[in-house]
Amino acid sequence: MSSLQLLGRRPVQHDWPRAVRLAGALGILVICLFTAFPALAAEGSSDLAKALAPVLEKARQSGATVIVVEPKAESAAATAAKAERAGLATQFEAARREMQRIVAETGGLSASIARTVERAGSTETRRWLPHALIVAAIAIAVGELLRRLLDRWGRRQFLRHFAETPRRRSERVGYLLARAAWMAVAVAFFFGVAIVIASFAAGADEATRVTAETAVLGATVVLVAHVVLYNLIVPDRPAYRTPRLTEAAARRLYRDAMIATVLVVAAVAFGRWVAVLGIDANALKLVVIATTLASAVVLCILAVVHRRTVAGALYPAAVEGGGATLLSVVARHWYLIAILYIAVAWFARSVRLLLGLPSADGLVAAPIYAAVGAVALYAVFLLIIDRFLPERPEAAPAPTEVGDDDAVQDDAAEIPDLRAGFKGLIEHGAMILVVIGAFAVVAEIWELDFVDDSGWGNRLVELSIAVFVAYLVYRAAAIWIDHEIAKEEPGVAAVAGEIGGHGGSRLATLLPLFRNFLLVSIVVIAAMIVLSELGVDIGPLFAGAGVVGLAVGFGAQTLVRDIFSGAFFLIDDAFRKGEYIDIGSVKGIVEKISIRSFQLRHHNGPLNTVPFGEIKQLTNYSRDWVLMKLPLRVTYDTDVEKVRKLIKELGQELLKDPEIGHFFLQPLKSQGVNVMEDSAMIIRVKFMTKPGDQFLVKRKVYSRIREVFEENGIKFAHREVTVRLADDRGEDAHPLTTEQKEAVAGAVLPAIEGAGKPQRPADDR
Repeated sequence: MSSLQLLGRRPVQHDWPRAVRLAGALGILVICLFTAFPALAAEGSSDLAKALAPVLEKARQSGATVIVVEPKAESAAATAAKAERAGLATQFEAARREMQRIVAETGGLSASIARTVERAGSTETRRWLPHALIVAAIAIAVGELLRRLLDRWGRRQFLRHFAETPRRRSERVGYLLARAAWMAVAVAFFFGVAIVIASFAAGADEATRVTAETAVLGATVVLVAHVVLYNLIVPDRPAYRTPRLTEAAARRLYRDAMIATVLVVAAVAFGRWVAVLGIDANALKLVVIATTLASAVVLCILAVVHRRTVAGALYPAAVEGGGATLLSVVARHWYLIAILYIAVAWFARSVRLLLGLPSADGLVAAPIYAAVGAVALYAVFLLIIDRFLPERPEAAPAPTEVGDDDAVQDDAAEIPDLRAGFKGLIEHGAMILVVIGAFAVVAEIWELDFVDDSGWGNRLVELSIAVFVAYLVYRAAAIWIDHEIAKEEPGVAAVAGEIGGHGGSRLATLLPLFRNFLLVSIVVIAAMIVLSELGVDIGPLFAGAGVVGLAVGFGAQTLVRDIFSGAFFLIDDAFRKGEYIDIGSVKGIVEKISIRSFQLRHHNGPLNTVPFGEIKQLTNYSRDWVLMKLPLRVTYDTDVEKVRKLIKELGQELLKDPEIGHFFLQPLKSQGVNVMEDSAMIIRVKFMTKPGDQFLVKRKVYSRIREVFEENGIKFAHREVTVRLADDRGEDAHPLTTEQKEAVAGAVLPAIEGAGKPQRPADDR
């Protein structure tokens, strides 16, 4: 099922009521937060004022001079120094008090912004601000016009070389990267043109220039977001779209993401604008907190509205609600994780801003920066990988003729492509590195130091490197081993219900055991490295392991016997996977070999598990060759020499047969008369094949012998018994009654049945 069909069954719908409820709840929370701070600040001051009011009034009436001295507030540097040394709870308390102080000193935020705008320009506000907005609009319009012309020209000159439908992944990734690069060049050209126009048109007025440049910078950021989203979501070229989105879902997601980008950029640009205009430091903190909150609310609404769309792009099975895997759960609830992060990031930014702590910028948008960089870097990795390990073109399957026997349809098992396996491993490793890099970027923005020699972060990094290298080594070895096993396994499996099978090679038998041994070794080595990095002395562990091994050796002698017996059986190459063996008590095809035992599948179906130590004698029926001897019952008047010549001619004919001719190691031959029975001569024929092929050849040989004998008048002898009665008087004999006939038949039947049973050879194959 394609991703379009998958998402088409459950169309993405905007969940605006839920988004509005979420926004309302966040808004109420913010209102309560901002109103609580001045209320708490006013509460303490009002109680003190009420207590001192009568005393101050009485002093004034008596003619005394009353001077009220406000308590000196702590400086911002002192507050930051204390907060940096304090714990988390103390920081929250300090931030709350700082918020109370700022709100009490600032008064009305809108009034503070208005005063800043009024005193910023050299002329009246109603004159310089409209002029600045007009200058910004002209600069943005001219720059956008030239950007569109340059972008259109570039697409005609360069992007027309790409096909409408990509044939390979490298073509799709290359097209998107090339288009994004050219669009970025056009955006850079827009910024250069617009900023020059804004600077010259603003004149000498600083406020006008700052306003116009801020608007141009905000428009540039919006265009950069357009470049990223347009080439990530690809709403215009479904054939080049990597995310699993329908046409309508991609267009809606791109549109709403651009609307959210405009709102967020406008909020951030407003904060930067008033900061450059020279607003009061306390008022600036309130503006930054408010604009960051507005941006956070917009991002939360976008996440809620498009939660199903993004979930389907991340993990299509999550849209249908199927599966309870970790990926499915994360994909279905990714928006909750995003909302939680945004809320925590906004709160942390606000606290750091209030306390004057470093790294207060970019916390909310840190995952966005990291994700965009990770996607771009991973795309470059994919191009490099496809350059050195190109995809092989799909070849058309060769025409095959299907015979009457369904047992033989393929001559070889499907062997996994070694190049494709290593390519997938490299891509997986590149993805892991990119994801780790993205987390490192987020951690750097949060100022989480992971490379401090004295901290736990450095140990975590070293442990991660050890685990990553161990994983790559094991996966590379497993891919190579699986490829070699697939090459060594027999191409034609034994037909169900029959005995035999070619059996695998010795390498195919030992490689699975080597793979398990390699996995255990890598896990043990990685565990030792991890324990060593954690400060654990691993020397005593080896001594303890030796003692434990000695105790296990004495207490589990049967286990040790099984393991050593299996090792020597495998060293002697007594049997291999896929071979038919007989160990006396059970027989069958070797299906699985472990360190202690192996499993035998009987040709009738039962599966037997046999410890190596229980094997006393082993007969292998799947080595080198097998000689099949077939008895033929013919009448006594048959010309034996004629039969010999016919069998010889038939043997030469079967050697040229396209179905079974290549199975013969020795052609079909006649061995002459082998047994003389009461009612027939037994002529035996033989042929030699590889083990497992004799049954297919036997069916064909029997069929052709019957046809040849019928064409040459050679009759097969049927089993018969002649009964002579003692009182038989010739013509005067009386006919037998029904009871007498039944008695005679009952006496003859055991003789017929006994003669009809084939004599089994030493092995019942």
